[in-house]
This record gives sequence, C-alpha cells and structure tokens, in this order.
Amino acid sequence: MLNFTTAIVCLFFANSLLAPSLFAKEKLPAEQVSAVLTAGDDRTQADAELKPELESTASVDLGQPAEPTSKSEKTRSDQEQFTYPSQHHLWAKFPIGSWREIEITTETFDASGKIYGRSVTLQKETLKAIAEDSYVLETQATVEVSGKQIVGPVNTRILRLLTDRPGVVFSISRRDDEIVMLDERPIECEVWDVLYGEDAQNLRDRVYYSAEKFPHFLRRETFEEAEQVPVATTPTDTSGLVAEHVPLLIGDQLVPCVCEKSVRFREKGSIQSIRMISSKIPGGEAQAWSTDFNADAQPNRWSVLKLLDFGVNPAAGDSVQDDGTSLPGRTSQAK
Repeated sequence: MLNFTTAIVCLFFANSLLAPSLFAKEKLPAEQVSAVLTAGDDRTQADAELKPELESTASVDLGQPAEPTSKSEKTRSDQEQFTYPSQHHLWAKFPIGSWREIEITTETFDASGKIYGRSVTLQKETLKAIAEDSYVLETQATVEVSGKQIVGPVNTRILRLLTDRPGVVFSISRRDDEIVMLDERPIECEVWDVLYGEDAQNLRDRVYYSAEKFPHFLRRETFEEAEQVPVATTPTDTSGLVAEHVPLLIGDQLVPCVCEKSVRFREKGSIQSIRMISSKIPGGEAQAWSTDFNADAQPNRWSVLKLLDFGVNPAAGDSVQDDGTSLPGRTSQAK
C-alpha cells in the first residue's frame, strides 16, 4: 500500500494545480489482431459501466504557457513526420507481460454536498503486445458497491502510442518549437499537432515533446475539430507537468516521481486531476487524485487512485530505460 504525506499534497496545491497498421516489434498474427479487435468491440459497452474515472483533484493552475523559442521562427514543413519512440511511452517501454494493479475509491455528492455513494474499484492491467505505433492493453475491473462485488469482463483494447486512445491517427504535422517552463527553468520542446478520430468526432492533440526530459510529453492540449469551427482556439483538455523530483513511498522505498496536473473542460463543469508518475511502473501512474465539478464549481464526485502492486516481465529480455533507480522485488511474471 502507498503512503502519501499531507506535506507533499500541500506542495502541489500551494504551487497552483495512437495509423491503424500494426508493424510490431513483436508482430501480431492477423487472426490475433482480428480477435483482439473483435473482443474489444464486444466488450466496450460492458466495460464502460466499470471504467474507473481517474481524473482530477486540485485547484492549481497549469503553470506558465509554452512560449515560442527565438531560434524557431521559420515554419516547419507539414510533411515532416513524428515517430514517437516506444522507449518513451509509459507502457510500451516495458516488456510484454508487464502489469499493474490499482485501486480507485470514488465518492459521489448530492446537491447539498453530502456523500451519498461510495465505490471501490480494483483493476488489473496487463501489457499484451507492442507495435510501432500501438500497444494492446488487457484490463479487468472488480467493483465493490454497497458491500457487493461485481466482476467485470476482460477488456482488450488497441491504443495509439501518441494519444493513449483507440481512435485512428489521420495526420501529424509539426509546428514551431516552443519553450515550456518547469520549475522556473526553460525546456525547449518540439511541438506536434496530432489529428485523430474518437467517438464519432475528430480531435487534435497539440503535444510538447522533449526527448531528454521524462515523461517526454511535457504538455498536451486537446481541441475539437468541427466543420463549422475548423480551427478551435480553446482546448477542451489541458495537461502539463508542474513539478519533478518529488519523492513517493512505493513499498518501502522512496521513488522519484513527476507531478502532472490536468483539466478537462465540459459544458456543465470540469474535471481536475493530479497524477504522480514514475518511470519504474508500467503505465507510469503511481497515485492520482481527481475531482468532478458541476456548473457552479462545486464538487459532485471525487476519487483517489493508488498503486497496489506491479510486475515487470523479465522473460521478454527487454531492458527498461529509466532514471537509474530500482525497485527491489518488483520484477516478476504477470499474475
């Protein structure tokens, strides 16, 4: 179980708050890909009922916005393509078979602000395959509500490395490099626009990428693309790094993490979240807090995610690139 001291939480609150083809490292047989896709489609509805809501808690700003760099005034070619290295992805950097178990506790409020519902979700996630632009994640959740446990089906999804979503990536174009400020230090980032489909709509992610600085995507802005508004100017989702070198107790060892804050703006409210991310854990997420706000900026739901256990599959023979620290006893076969 993880402990996270009140002092660290106070620190962040005080500082303000997927190219459809699978050309795999380990290629998937055509029938296996078909089976994975079919299974994912068949289970989408059932999984939606159990999909844990991991989003938000904080009231700090996302920090200073990115600024254009002085040496990148020339316009980049739209034909320039971006290949996101798998060793920089929070799942794809790990060997196939790596896994994690998490617990999400959620409470829901009524109109007067009183808690009227509470649920605890235990979720197991396993990396099943890695491709050039995609990865396959198997998830199973068990939800406990009012003393009853509901075991959900195994859900298998193909997700894109660039977006961590299933939607097909249509195009990638480069913009001018920009500066992202982190702890008062400027970090030069490549800026890319990723256009993709998701839930019958087109979305555009603007990602700020640093090859040197973990977790490499230092900032992400999501825009809705619509015919009547071909170029959206206000993002619906924004996430960015707000701190690094933050110690988090995992097992009996303090591990360095980075802190990421995100805000999702919705027509009738918003979702704010804080995530602690470690390079040592499959999926990256070690702990997270989220709060849903209604149109009156009052919380109507919140949740806390904590890491219960994880394993890095040694059978694949891959090495995990990270910051040099290690977590004793956490290298094991998937359960």
